[in-house]
Amino acid sequence: RREGYDDLRGATVTKTGRTTGVTSAVIEATSASVRVEYPDQGPVLLRDQLVAGPMSEPGDSGSPVFLEDGTLVGLLFAGSSRQTICNRIGTVEHELGVEILTVDPGSDEAVPVYRTTIDRTLEVGLDEPTLALESVTFEDELQPGETVDVSATIAGDPGRYWLGIDDDRATVSIPDGDGSRGRATARLPVSVPADSTGTLTVQLRGGPIAELK
Repeated sequence: RREGYDDLRGATVTKTGRTTGVTSAVIEATSASVRVEYPDQGPVLLRDQLVAGPMSEPGDSGSPVFLEDGTLVGLLFAGSSRQTICNRIGTVEHELGVEILTVDPGSDEAVPVYRTTIDRTLEVGLDEPTLALESVTFEDELQPGETVDVSATIAGDPGRYWLGIDDDRATVSIPDGDGSRGRATARLPVSVPADSTGTLTVQLRGGPIAELK
């Protein structure tokens, strides 16, 4: 996803919507505060919004907004005959706790679908760095303010899997041998907060990877 938005002012963006189809406009502001009147809630103030020229009508809300190179930058949610208002796509992903996956148009690349079947929070003693999952091993001594590699091993049927610790994710494969369950290990970094005392809490998640074609 895109992290920086300040340099988008003056850029041309394009949306695909239900009512007006494919239309384009130029971004006029990248950090606007917008007050929107909702019938049931009254006025709502939204900050850090993208404002573009007119390119939408009622029914276009929810349209993805792209740069000319295909980069997804916004989600259209309001507009008028003078302006179009879009949420920053990074904010949408953060608030919903999702990651939007995209591929180049016309690409034969399969899109991975991450299904969660492991969601476990571990509390680790700073002086006891090894835990059992199948196994979770901290490769070095845990020190406040430092980053340490963690090796996490899973057991499962042959296939592709993902493992995530906090905000980092890795993919691993269990080879198809005799059809029995096997093991795979991923290595991921974990940052120990500088103010940590006594224990460190990390979240370990993972599961199989399917593919949409």
